[in-house]
Amino acid sequence: MSNLTLRIISAVVLLPPILALIILAPPGALAVLVVLLSALAGFEFGTITLGSDFSRYRIFVSLLAVAVSVAVCFQSMYDFAPLLALMLVFPVSLLLFMFVPGTPDNTFRAAAFTATGAVYIGGLFGSFSLINPFDPASPLASSDLASGRWWVLLLLAAAVLNDTFAYAFGRLFGKRKLAPLISPNKTWAGAFGGIFGVVLAVAVAKLTLLPELFWYDIALLGISLSIFCQFGDLAESFLKRGFNIKDSGKIIPGHGGILDRCDAMLFGAPVILLFSLIR
Repeated sequence: MSNLTLRIISAVVLLPPILALIILAPPGALAVLVVLLSALAGFEFGTITLGSDFSRYRIFVSLLAVAVSVAVCFQSMYDFAPLLALMLVFPVSLLLFMFVPGTPDNTFRAAAFTATGAVYIGGLFGSFSLINPFDPASPLASSDLASGRWWVLLLLAAAVLNDTFAYAFGRLFGKRKLAPLISPNKTWAGAFGGIFGVVLAVAVAKLTLLPELFWYDIALLGISLSIFCQFGDLAESFLKRGFNIKDSGKIIPGHGGILDRCDAMLFGAPVILLFSLIR
């Protein structure tokens, strides 16, 4: 079975329950999903960065990513939680590896990767839940309680259309490489195609689910969201290229790991959060 066939089958199987969770489930269900994804992605990050010498310690990356994501999710109820997590994650990471057998340069590097992965993964996955907080009294909650769902849905649509249009434009018009040392297949034509796809997604959202958007947001949000989604994609490619691996994992047939599938959304989530707050 070809990789493309596997990708299509995985999308057909996974997309309906994900859409049902975003549209129908209570916001707390999104927080639970966010924490689960943080655990899986943290484990992937630990597998990539810690290497075989510290492979049994990659669970620490997963647990700390979960702790950070939980703290961010509960920001709507305890506004000190993310700050406390940020203050503790680096000291805890150092303590976890300070007495692990190995030379200090290797153990310190492992501690630094652990802290970095916890903040990167836990913080950005946690921001998904801030877009649609489960505490309706939170100042982050939209006056229209359904609106948070539509912002999350827009984030998902933007990531999908950014990837789809970037691939199509790259295949049709791509000549100049965007970042050949990081991701050789990405082109400038693909980047502009991705922007077009996300602007289209924002335009549809403005006309249907998010009328509070201004008309100029179609360009402003569409362009900025696409750029950050593409940065997220490149950032994960940068990570994989640095460690000479193809995929972050194999949990999603045809797509790779959680980081492979969510990289664009991780960087796009803060953009969506910002716009949801000011609109």
